[in-house]
Amino acid sequence: MKPVFNDSKECFMTHRQTLARTALAASTLLLAAWSASAQNMPAVPAADQEKCYGVALQSEGRCDAAAGAACSGGMATADHQGTAWKPVPKGSCEQIASPTSPTGFGQLMPFEAAAKPAPAPVPAPASRGL
Repeated sequence: MKPVFNDSKECFMTHRQTLARTALAASTLLLAAWSASAQNMPAVPAADQEKCYGVALQSEGRCDAAAGAACSGGMATADHQGTAWKPVPKGSCEQIASPTSPTGFGQLMPFEAAAKPAPAPVPAPASRGL
């Protein structure tokens, strides 16, 4: 019987090619799935839902470019963006925590994110007299 591979270099190259093709196929499938999920996100929430601003995570919520938002393909570019919304059950929006909202909860209208508080200054160590 004749061996399938003549030397280890040929086996190594075949293995590398297989890994490269597998990685390419996997990344293509992931990209297709991500693209499909973004396209399937509703532009308008269902009748029993409402738009809730400031609660969506990056790339999880829709972004209202008309509100002056930094959008990427209609998707949020940052977590808890004040101009990005996601559909939630009616009546629950203003009970969902939002660290960027002026009230600390989701909003029914777009808002400008609250500025992050400056870190507290670190006190200087007390000098010891010798």
